[in-house]
Amino acid sequence: MEDLGYHLRSAREQLGISIEELSETTKIDLEYLMAMERGDFDALPGPVYVRSYLRTYSIYVNLDPRQINKIYQEKKQASTETLSRTTRVQRQLEHQNSGSTATLSRSQKQDLGRSSEKMVTMSRSAVKNQTKKKKTSKKKKDSGFAKFYNGMLIVGFLLLLVASGVIIYLRSTTSEVAEISDKVKPLTVSETNVMLR
Repeated sequence: MEDLGYHLRSAREQLGISIEELSETTKIDLEYLMAMERGDFDALPGPVYVRSYLRTYSIYVNLDPRQINKIYQEKKQASTETLSRTTRVQRQLEHQNSGSTATLSRSQKQDLGRSSEKMVTMSRSAVKNQTKKKKTSKKKKDSGFAKFYNGMLIVGFLLLLVASGVIIYLRSTTSEVAEISDKVKPLTVSETNVMLR
């Protein structure tokens, strides 16, 4: 796919457009543009992005986007076929070499089974420990807020009690004052002067 990248780069250079200007105008990340020009399409986020970026790039440098995408698909299919042939050969080699595992003794196979069971058990316990840690850390975070909230509730309740007690006290003293004022007559000025001396 290097030739596709070279084709894109040469079209851009013929128009006298810098790669930075292309990145700024097309809003395609500079690293992705450089990867496309190298023919390294695997560096791009995914096939949808590759097609979109190729389309945008080719339109900007006056190339046919359908033709560019067609070339890309053909190259990708050819590389996939080569890769699948390579993996088939690797599988055949592994299959030929796997005959040696069939010669394992019964105790070796049992040991292999036990070790795989241990791995499963260890991974399960690791997952359990991780979830426990998350739960305890959440409880610790919540406990600080819970203490604060409970304290505020208690303070609010006490304030409510004090306020209601003050109201009850004021009501009782007001009625007592009214009763006393009915019984006591006001002092005259001369009586007040006598008391002050």
